[in-house]
Amino acid sequence: MENTTFSTLAPALNVELYTQWYELRKNASTMSTNQNLWFADFVPELANHRFSLGKTDFSVLSIGTGEGDNDLLWANKLAQHFSSVYYHAVEPNALHVQLLQERIQKRPFSNVSFSINPVRFETFTTKEKFDLIHFVHCIHLLEDPIASVRHAQTMLDSSGHILVIQQSEEGVPRLHQQFLPSLIGQVERSLSAQQLCERLQNASVPHTVEWLDARLNVTECIQQTETGLSLLSFMMSCDLRGLPGHKLNPLFKELENMATVGTDGLFWLHEPVGLIKIMA
Repeated sequence: MENTTFSTLAPALNVELYTQWYELRKNASTMSTNQNLWFADFVPELANHRFSLGKTDFSVLSIGTGEGDNDLLWANKLAQHFSSVYYHAVEPNALHVQLLQERIQKRPFSNVSFSINPVRFETFTTKEKFDLIHFVHCIHLLEDPIASVRHAQTMLDSSGHILVIQQSEEGVPRLHQQFLPSLIGQVERSLSAQQLCERLQNASVPHTVEWLDARLNVTECIQQTETGLSLLSFMMSCDLRGLPGHKLNPLFKELENMATVGTDGLFWLHEPVGLIKIMA
């Protein structure tokens, strides 16, 4: 009889698994699509403001650019409104930098110039001033989010915007709080949009916030398919495949309780995001 040995704690995702399963997460959620639609509506506001100052160019500093899923689309939208766009990416992950470079080369822009800085934002410095600085689902990974906002403000043009897109406390963050202690032995460092707004308020940083609806298709997670377990592993930031059923069953049950069944018959997890704007 075969002896199957299970782990008691789930290991962290390595770079290869993270990159592979990120695609599952992206394709299962309406988050990226809704963010990109929102940004397309935001660009005319940026353009009108810039044109009112007699300027036709635009500069962007992207923090935690990753592979450029959002940024290549956003650069294209900006390029349709401005004579020239200067896009600076800060991304410390070497694999992401390589993939980003490849994607930029395959999709050249006539009036967009890209610069990639393979460093952590905490160590990034420049004398340039930017019209837009954005943190998209990454500010919680920085050592001190408020200090990072202050650091960004020193690089912001006097009429510029800082945009922070961060997940709300609903959905996956709630699962993290409830289950990560038993899955990995600790709660991963996290920061919801609500918590960030509270910290900004306490630090007297003027800001506004609006909420964008998003849903995550967790049907295969609840059905416990191989793909579903991979997706759930990415959601929980650890490789769940080696854990015994008795450790995973409470997670599956809670996920099913939190999800709602849509008219399409699929299970959807509500995961709204906060769109936080900070001025210079």
